[in-house]
Amino acid sequence: MTLNVYCWDYIHRYFPPEIIEIYRMQIINERESGQFTDKEIWERYGMSESTFYDLIRRYSKENEASLKDKPSAPKNPSHKLGDEEIKIIINKALEEKERIKTLQSNYEENMKIDGRSLSPKKLERIKKSMNKAKIGVRRIAHWFNSYMEGLGKTILIGKSHVFNILVFAGIIEGKTEKKKESKHLERPDEPLKNFQMDFTQKRIGTGEKEHIFGLLDMHNNVFVSLTDHSEKNGDIVKGNLQWLREILPPKQKIEIRSDGGTEFNNRTVKEFCSENNIQLHIIPKGSPWLQAFIERGFRTIKEEFLNLVWIGNRDKFKDVLEYTKSGYNHRPNSAFGYKSPLEVMNAKIPDLLQQVCGH
Repeated sequence: MTLNVYCWDYIHRYFPPEIIEIYRMQIINERESGQFTDKEIWERYGMSESTFYDLIRRYSKENEASLKDKPSAPKNPSHKLGDEEIKIIINKALEEKERIKTLQSNYEENMKIDGRSLSPKKLERIKKSMNKAKIGVRRIAHWFNSYMEGLGKTILIGKSHVFNILVFAGIIEGKTEKKKESKHLERPDEPLKNFQMDFTQKRIGTGEKEHIFGLLDMHNNVFVSLTDHSEKNGDIVKGNLQWLREILPPKQKIEIRSDGGTEFNNRTVKEFCSENNIQLHIIPKGSPWLQAFIERGFRTIKEEFLNLVWIGNRDKFKDVLEYTKSGYNHRPNSAFGYKSPLEVMNAKIPDLLQQVCGH
């Protein structure tokens, strides 16, 4: 392959649509020729991995005769929300604020009932972190659209419209987030074949640190395993992998990605994987985006579940974690058109759904 390298951002931003279409077709032809690896192609054109596969998917699935960008038309070109509809959106946001306030009060009350106490400064920090669980503008927009559909009204709004309404009402601040560089991963086509695993931790009311092992399906973001432990080691990892291996056909190959921590990168785990048709990928040091799905999943279970309740002891933690796994797996996810991870999985493998949920 020639060594000259393009910059796809500049091409997409400054070149006319006709030239961009030529480059897209050139990329497709180079891939179909079989002369180059996918990585060689996306690096040559200065593309991210996700942008490259988005282009391939668009070409193969839609089989488009034209690879020009389509103009994006507004969802409601002539519709303006009335006062009553704006009020519905505002009330939903206010309901969420009240829900968090109630949880904050319950947290403090249950802590006192349990005979524990935190410093005012630490308690205030915890209560402040609970605010992260408030429903976002994307989810309010989706909820509103579904609510309108249930009323027989064809009204569709986007997150920007909700954002502007809530800023004007003084419910949220009118600050925009800085756009982060995208390093998204390509999702596998089938469930229960490619996974990410990791540990996270949560300190409970006794002062003890609980370690949570998570095994997440990269296809649909289902936590197939979410278990609590007083420590983290290779035997714990092996036990969770053994359960996964038992519910899947023995000949089915499994690929699992983890970081290089000693709880994963050890003889016990490696031997079990090699003996049970499991390919273990240890990601390079300093490449956290390769674990982006499970890192985001852990953040969600903490912000929207674990951090919202006082957990006084290990028995309570087990109950909360069981509820957390179910709640997370049933939670609508914007990445899947607001279907839950289990809905996405169930569409392809309904027979295994009960086994996965029961662990």
